[in-house]
Parts: sequence; structure tokens; C-alpha cells
Amino acid sequence: MIIQHKIEYIGKGQNNLNYEKIIELAPETLITPRNSSYEKDIEQLSKAGIKVIVVTGWDNAHMPE
Repeated sequence: MIIQHKIEYIGKGQNNLNYEKIIELAPETLITPRNSSYEKDIEQLSKAGIKVIVVTGWDNAHMPE
């Protein structure tokens, strides 16, 4: 959505995403922090074909080499 210079409200905080709104926007990918409800994000959004990428800046133990 940034390419279109438009930012959409998709929820309140990182643990309260509006999945219906995200699916309506139809992004290819959602990037979310690992200290969020990412497991639920993956469960809900993968059903709609949306890839979820989980990132973290504070713990690289789970990063591929």
C-alpha cells in the first residue's frame, strides 16, 4: 500500500490485527515481529494465501545463516 502512498489501518497494536481488513487489502506478504501473535497471524492469513514473514531485531538465534 505504500507504493500507492496510502497507509491503511489494520488493527490496534501488534496483537490485535483486523484479519478481515488485511484480507480485503490482499497483500502478498505481511511482516510481523516475533513478539506478536504471529502464530495466529500465520493461521488466519495463510488461509487467504497471504504469506507471513516473522522478524526479530533482538534475537538472531532463529535466523538462517
